[in-house]
Amino acid sequence: MSSSLSVYLVDVAATRALVGSRDEQLLEVIRNSFADDLARADDYFSDSIEFGAPTAYEALRAVDMAGLSAKTGRLPSSTAMRTSGCVS
Repeated sequence: MSSSLSVYLVDVAATRALVGSRDEQLLEVIRNSFADDLARADDYFSDSIEFGAPTAYEALRAVDMAGLSAKTGRLPSSTAMRTSGCVS
């Protein structure tokens, strides 16, 4: 068994501003700029996606559109995201 740690340097304020921003233009920029990365993530998690987990883009869209719950700091349930149109 192995483990890894990926560390990213991000602008915290800009990252927090994305959560719940509903910025469709930014989503498209990210989708186009990171298409290969999103596809790799979908391939890696294909078994989970097959059982109902969101694709990488759907997860990103859920963060952008629905945001995190102020109460729990978590994303809404997958049922709530599908009902609200965040994911298909």
